[in-house]
Amino acid sequence: MDKLEKYRNYIEDILKEYSQYKPSYGDVELQLVIDRKITIIS
Repeated sequence: MDKLEKYRNYIEDILKEYSQYKPSYGDVELQLVIDRKITIIS
């Protein structure tokens, strides 16, 4: 696994953890969307 993929996994883990928290007020639905497809335009 290269460095970039490691960093992506770390960030994904953190976002997944935070997405489990519920807002303290309001009727809000949380959704975590992660797009693994990378498009590089040069």
